[in-house]
Amino acid sequence: MEIINNGDYSIARFVAQNGDSNYQYVVWCNETMECVVIDPLDTRGVLKTIDGLGLRVRYIINTHTHHDHIEGNNAVLKVSLTSFGSTHASKILVHPMGLRSVSPRSEGIDEGDTVSFGNVRMSVLHTPGHCPEHISLIIGKSIFVGDTIFTAGCGNVRFRGNVDDLYETFSTKLGPLPDDMSIYC
Repeated sequence: MEIINNGDYSIARFVAQNGDSNYQYVVWCNETMECVVIDPLDTRGVLKTIDGLGLRVRYIINTHTHHDHIEGNNAVLKVSLTSFGSTHASKILVHPMGLRSVSPRSEGIDEGDTVSFGNVRMSVLHTPGHCPEHISLIIGKSIFVGDTIFTAGCGNVRFRGNVDDLYETFSTKLGPLPDDMSIYC
């Protein structure tokens, strides 16, 4: 696990032990300690970090609904229900095209939406190509791109993807972003 402090928010990055070199993230507001968990798979380290830092899970966000990005949803959701109690219970956020693939406690988010946790705001981009429901998340100078970008290149289109959509995502959505953004894939 690696922790990156960005002033108002921090990021914990984990390599999922049960995945295909996937990363999963916990991002939290440094003032309120509310957090989001992005693409949970191997939740042991994620849950240990949440507990150890005294974080309260506000949302689970899936960049897309491939099994290796949603498999840990239920374990984190269970923790989030005890974090906030039934009146503020957490939800899973996913693009509307992915709602059927995740828990009934899910809500659709799409391009232009803002996810708020604590005093932090994260904006949503719809970045299809790897799969139709793929989203990316921008917070400050950080962007979480799921499988749109791999550490060795662009995301593949083998599992429900479309190469024309992926090209369009790179040319119109990701290409215009500032060069100094940190990319979390």
